[in-house]
Amino acid sequence: MAKRKIRFSVHITAIFLVMCFTGLLFEVGARIAYQYQDALSGLTFLNKLSGHSVALDPFEVLSTKWGGHWILRPGYTAKPATATNTSMWENVRINSLGFKGPEIKNKQSSTRILALGDSTTFGLHHIDYPRIMEESLKISGLNIEVINGGVEGYSTRNIKYEMKRYIQLKPDIILLYIGWNDLYSPRGWLDEAEDKLRLLWLNRNILRSINRIFLG
Repeated sequence: MAKRKIRFSVHITAIFLVMCFTGLLFEVGARIAYQYQDALSGLTFLNKLSGHSVALDPFEVLSTKWGGHWILRPGYTAKPATATNTSMWENVRINSLGFKGPEIKNKQSSTRILALGDSTTFGLHHIDYPRIMEESLKISGLNIEVINGGVEGYSTRNIKYEMKRYIQLKPDIILLYIGWNDLYSPRGWLDEAEDKLRLLWLNRNILRSINRIFLG
């Protein structure tokens, strides 16, 4: 019996269907990865794969829970400046709870204000607006404690990661001054395309990880 010959168009159709099905599977996987990217970023092997591209100051440390996230180093005290050591970090003080400034007092009758934000809240290494605000309010006769919750480079994503820690402080008032790093993050046509096709987003992150591993 002669072997039946399959037409070329059937081969092409079969290959096309396999490619479509494979692409659909990858797109579903990419959407799942995008949906749960915050939880996935906390996995140790993914953190190592990403290469920890975050450039940190001496008073900052990488988060052990979230990939690409950092906090202030609790208890950091800069070494005093000398004739041979004039570090720009000499005036930075991080308290034991990981906030810039003096130790946080036991909350009693004073009103506690928590200022959250990025470098605009963190301020210069020797001065910041939360500390000036506290001093000004005390001069006015108000019993106020202002906690500087600003961290250089933070975006709304970073603030969200630390919400539980902020709530534990039981602030009476929260000031939120954030958005510069969100606004000035590179955006363009690719972001719009990635909103429709998450596979593009996954490919971009994979290529970025490969670049970090081999090129630094």
